[in-house]
Amino acid sequence: MKLLDIVVKDAIDPQLAATSRDEAITMLVDRLIEAKAVDPGHRDEFISAIIKRERRGSTGFGHGVAVPHVKHPEIDTLVAAVGVSHDGIDFNSLDGNPVHSIFL
Repeated sequence: MKLLDIVVKDAIDPQLAATSRDEAITMLVDRLIEAKAVDPGHRDEFISAIIKRERRGSTGFGHGVAVPHVKHPEIDTLVAAVGVSHDGIDFNSLDGNPVHSIFL
C-alpha cells in the first residue's frame, strides 16, 4: 500500500492554523469529515480516542513529524489527513522539537 492510497486529497491542509496538538487533531478530523471520508456522527468520539492515544505516548517521533492515529470499530477503511504547520506545534515529540508535518 502506498501513502497516496490512504491520504484523502481534500483533507490536506498546507496551512494548518492550529496552535496546539488537540486543536490540530480536531482540525484534521474535521477535514476528513468535510471530505466525506469519515462519518460526522462519530466526530467527537474519534477526536477523543486520538487524543487519549496521544496521552499514552506521543506520536511526534522527531524531525518535525507526528502521526496521531487510532484504531476504531467504526472505521473500516484506512484514511489519512495531512496538515502542515509553518509555526510548529508542541506534540511532546521524542526529540523535543515542534511538529510541522502531521499525518492523521
